[in-house]
Amino acid sequence: MVTIALTGWRPGVCWGLICAGIVFNPAGNIALVQASEQDAFRRGSPVDTFYLDSALMLGLATWFPIRPTVSRSADDVRSVVAPLLLGSLALGLLLFAAFEAVSAAAILLAAGALALIVARTALAFRDNRTLLEARQRDSLTDGLTGLGNRRHLMSGLEAAMEEARAGGARTLLLFDLDGFKGYNDAFGHPAGDSLLSRLGANLDAAVAPHGRAYRIGGTSSAPSSRPMA
Repeated sequence: MVTIALTGWRPGVCWGLICAGIVFNPAGNIALVQASEQDAFRRGSPVDTFYLDSALMLGLATWFPIRPTVSRSADDVRSVVAPLLLGSLALGLLLFAAFEAVSAAAILLAAGALALIVARTALAFRDNRTLLEARQRDSLTDGLTGLGNRRHLMSGLEAAMEEARAGGARTLLLFDLDGFKGYNDAFGHPAGDSLLSRLGANLDAAVAPHGRAYRIGGTSSAPSSRPMA
């Protein structure tokens, strides 16, 4: 069920045969035990073909290609089907063990499954937090120069205005590169991008002791700093 769910409930011929073959094997075992207990087993009967049917399905599955699946986003609900299903089974077993006799091995396996789910949840939380921090950092950073972008500048200006109302002061300088279009036309856009990157790094290093630099867009930069003593 987990495999079929992860394929979007469209497993295709290959996965369908594999799942059917896996189901037929224990089903044949159960049917064989019941028939033997009732003294009803006969060679060549339908019950006797379950194992053969299982092997045949698994063999036929190798002749069919696995249908490629479309990449899903990390928040797809199907990505939690397996841990939810296994966790529910483990929890149900532990609850059942509170009222009925259950082997120690089964209890340990169920507890181990829950421990793995907790560990996997912790890892997923850490990965998601790292991803969110990276996205937030990228959303506030100019991709070419590594300086703060317009959004970061506006956020900084709001904080500066709050500080000014409390009696503080900030200095905001705006710069624009004259003739940069001619430089791009003469040497090409890659050279222009390289120049902007170097200028951005130098500007950021120059104002670093007192503030920070932002790239508003194009060739405009806006260093912001506190008053220097």
